[in-house]
Amino acid sequence: MKIRLILVVMLLLSSGFSVAQIEGYEIYFINGMWNTEPQAEAATINLSDSTGLPVTWLRNDKRGWYGWMDLVDVLKEKASESPYTRVDKFLAEHFWSLYFGRDDAKYWVEYSETLMKYNDVGVWSRGNFLSMRSRILTDIGQQKRIILVGHSQGNFFVNSLYNDLLNSDYSYEADNCIGSVGIASPLSNKPGMYFYVTNTKDLVINAIRLRYSVLGANIKLPYTSDDKTGHQLYTYLERFAASRDAVSAHIWDHLDYLNQTCFYKYNIDISVDQNDPFYLRVENNDDRDLKGPATIEIIRPDGEKDIYNYPRDNLIVDSGKAYVMNTGGFGSTKLDSPDTHRITLRVRDPKDKNKILAEETISHAPGADPDPEPCPEPLSTSGGIEGYDGWLDLGEESGWVYGMFEAFLIPDNIAVFSESGRKLWSTAQFFRGRKEVMFHHDPDEEGRYVRVQVYAKYTNTEWELELDCPSVY
Repeated sequence: MKIRLILVVMLLLSSGFSVAQIEGYEIYFINGMWNTEPQAEAATINLSDSTGLPVTWLRNDKRGWYGWMDLVDVLKEKASESPYTRVDKFLAEHFWSLYFGRDDAKYWVEYSETLMKYNDVGVWSRGNFLSMRSRILTDIGQQKRIILVGHSQGNFFVNSLYNDLLNSDYSYEADNCIGSVGIASPLSNKPGMYFYVTNTKDLVINAIRLRYSVLGANIKLPYTSDDKTGHQLYTYLERFAASRDAVSAHIWDHLDYLNQTCFYKYNIDISVDQNDPFYLRVENNDDRDLKGPATIEIIRPDGEKDIYNYPRDNLIVDSGKAYVMNTGGFGSTKLDSPDTHRITLRVRDPKDKNKILAEETISHAPGADPDPEPCPEPLSTSGGIEGYDGWLDLGEESGWVYGMFEAFLIPDNIAVFSESGRKLWSTAQFFRGRKEVMFHHDPDEEGRYVRVQVYAKYTNTEWELELDCPSVY
């Protein structure tokens, strides 16, 4: 075990991975039909030990009649990879007819098809599938890379999860953020980025191969007396190093590839030419060329937003070089004003406009005081029905002020005013819960102080307020 872990560390270092690079991943193991809980847990631990990475078990429970319903699901799942054969359809119809105690077999086939929205998931497996899908969608929402490792029937779950996401609003994530590894795979086709390890002497897969198309075997493991089928989990992950190391290598291959494809953000810097504000300079500090349609977003001090699409089809910035964007001609002359503007450049994937390749935000204020007096300190206060009325020194530096107001369960209200009395931000009405505060501070026009007022009128109310010093972002 220690030798394997040392080899994993050497692989990690030699491949150029850092700790930061392997963050943001989830590796899941999905067990097959009739695997016991100890077997699945042992496989999960073994995968973690062999890769040196955390692995989580996504449970495929045994369903109905001590797991025999899984056998019916497997028949459905395999048959649905391609159109039903006449025999498969006959068996499926009459099984559900007998099981549900109805003569109208067609009704139950239609009912099961309604339940089985998701490609090749059997009726009894649907609950597990929905639980797995929910977990993965949560990970996608957190912009994580996902690796699925399935054994035997677990590969049908892998296939279904991939196809479900591919045919939804998550098609980009399915193709770029999910990699999978099959152990003893019964699949006919590879779902997306899919590697697999199947024993030439796996009698279970070979039996399926007699009737259906199955991906070819690609590893030869010796026969063992304690696994006459050559199909068991421990044969692939514990007994033989060749299959275990192959699975581990495939996981690492996915880590490397997903790091290049999924939610990758280029390292760029942007700046406005102080001598000619029609030009925005873009520097590509990444080790790869940047190419894609670009959008410039400008937020003015009054909070109004202007969005401009770069007139060319694609912005192209070679690796390690800079490109100057001529922004004249589509409204960016506003950058010539003395006010502070928040400028964001986004470059999108030419093949998927929802994917952002690069994003950078700066604050631009031509003619600003080169050495303004900064904000002394942020505000952090709390109270009750007495409320709050005080002046906050935000300094001579312009920028965006962010904060948080927490009213908890009893409604309160808050407003922020400039020295001249202009309302900069408010909740508009009494509310409960939390709100984020955001307003622009312009000391040249409004003065360096703001007045903060918290209104509380209900007994036993509690509130908390935090306001940061102005920020350029």
